[in-house]
Amino acid sequence: MKASSKNAIIAARDFLIAYKTLNHEAMYAACTPTWKSANSLNKLKEHFQNPISGYKVFSAKKITEVVFDVKVLIKVADGEDKYLIRVIAETGPFKPSVDGEQKINPISIRKE
Repeated sequence: MKASSKNAIIAARDFLIAYKTLNHEAMYAACTPTWKSANSLNKLKEHFQNPISGYKVFSAKKITEVVFDVKVLIKVADGEDKYLIRVIAETGPFKPSVDGEQKINPISIRKE
């Protein structure tokens, strides 16, 4: 499957669906092979301890052939903010490829 904006949105959505129920295993599965090669499920749990109450995915911007930023709105108990989620296509750890599966880098989630 070729890297695309559509697939980047799907990757971000898959992570956010899991984040809403705090399903760490599914969140971890949505992470890039590179991130997972250096970080355990427990590390992910340290970063994401509270579920979100909702989200909305807006669009994906192509940064390079294998990197996309997905614009989202994340809702938490005390409000909401716009964020960018970095999605990268890889065939394995440190192997970016347009033919790779698109996954998110969880530490790249940042306020817009």
